[in-house]
Amino acid sequence: MKEIDKFKKICKITTDVLELPEGSLKGKSRMMKLCLGREIAAVIGVKNGINRKTIAKHFNKDRTSTNYYTRKHKTNFAGWIPYAKAYTKILNIYEEIKNNKKVFLEKIWIQKHLEKAGIKHSKDPEICFTIVFLFIPF
Repeated sequence: MKEIDKFKKICKITTDVLELPEGSLKGKSRMMKLCLGREIAAVIGVKNGINRKTIAKHFNKDRTSTNYYTRKHKTNFAGWIPYAKAYTKILNIYEEIKNNKKVFLEKIWIQKHLEKAGIKHSKDPEICFTIVFLFIPF
């Protein structure tokens, strides 16, 4: 998954939790809820290794905004209760999604998983996907 896709996922979670319209974090509005969302999404993005330039470009802001958000994080978390509650909730949701990856050691296990999900083998497929197996030595 690309950096921008990861960050879009973080933004989607943020807008859902804060009950904001989708894509509203990109605007220049200084409404408190939007600023709160931008700050939280940026801090979570930076802590998950997303480049500051990618975050800034997504928000249509300067890269230094992300520096400000991360520098103010400890103060905001300690003294701004809505920030602390929202940050914790969003981070927990993102971590749960990030850690909810399936690992299949045998081909049959993935076939059974796909069957349970309702995906059937078709002779005339509309969608094709490729699964790449990684070898992880024990």
